[in-house]
Amino acid sequence: MGNDAARRLILVLGMHRSGTSVITRALGALGAALGPRLLPALPCNPRGIFEDGRITTADNALLAAMGMRWYSLQPIPVAALRQTALGESGAEALTFLLELLESGPVCGLKDPRLCRLMAFWRPLLANLARGGVDVSCVLSVRHPDAVAASLRARDGMSRAHALRLWIQHELGALSGSAGLARVAVSYDAVLERPEQELRRMGARLDLPVDDAALGVFAGEFLDKGLCHGDATPGGDDDAGAFALAQEMYECLLAAAADDLDLESGEAARLLGQWIEEERKLPPLPAHLVYTISDVKTPCQ
Repeated sequence: MGNDAARRLILVLGMHRSGTSVITRALGALGAALGPRLLPALPCNPRGIFEDGRITTADNALLAAMGMRWYSLQPIPVAALRQTALGESGAEALTFLLELLESGPVCGLKDPRLCRLMAFWRPLLANLARGGVDVSCVLSVRHPDAVAASLRARDGMSRAHALRLWIQHELGALSGSAGLARVAVSYDAVLERPEQELRRMGARLDLPVDDAALGVFAGEFLDKGLCHGDATPGGDDDAGAFALAQEMYECLLAAAADDLDLESGEAARLLGQWIEEERKLPPLPAHLVYTISDVKTPCQ
């Protein structure tokens, strides 16, 4: 691999329906190229999902090889994913990343599945870093009950299943991005204060803010219709998961307000505590588990 010293790759990590599409579009407004092969908009995201089809295909294939789908709750086999990164799948994924980096000096990449599959992607990102590519992450933060409401409206998913997914994705994003430069961003804050939040993102990521591009993003792209679901608690009860998700959310929100340093010892301690608490959650009752028979829309 040649010298890519001037190149940067920014990953957007976050749970499905947590605002990753909006935040990735915000990166585009800050000058990041998003690649030439973006998937088309869908009814559930009419303004666009801003995902390169190659990463969606790769991540879905990784999940399928483990007998999983995007909504599966079983633990990720980390060692197996790391081994997979050393083989043909890793070589193909690295080729995709190198092609993406040809799109511009700064590139953005988003897929919610990344959160749970970082054990596969981190060795490839390390390969890029050895070639001089600077890799950083944006963590998208949205209230778990708002995410659950959106998944309930779109997919008919139970609140309990959605909360478990939210926890797993956020734990994966935090642990999978450890050691990389990263910034947490509140989806609600972007909707409410787009100019302020984009300038904060630009400052944290060392990206110049173009006033015209910012104006288009804030004035033409954003609207309140982008906020699917709200944070009203749902009907089914999973008190242990909700308590854990709420604690995690409050800390992530503090990080998005620059009141908690994700690189601090306290943040590391909390992450270890949350991982242990997640492991102790009891299995969901079968009637609350979302399965392939529940899939009904092309948005899934």
